[in-house]
Amino acid sequence: MNEAKWENRRRVMFVTLAFCFGLITWLLVWGEPESPLHETMTQFSFVLIMTTVGSYVFGAAWENRGIK
Repeated sequence: MNEAKWENRRRVMFVTLAFCFGLITWLLVWGEPESPLHETMTQFSFVLIMTTVGSYVFGAAWENRGIK
């Protein structure tokens, strides 16, 4: 049962990262230069990437701590 939880967490993490990297790539290739909206979208995509990876790692550490 524990593996099913981590499979779902991993899937959500990869989908979120793929979305953020896709958005950043799209903005770099087709986005308007010096657009405040696109700048904000890029910044918050990086913030979302950092929080997603951070919570994934922290969740693993928290769960490992609880097992012991």
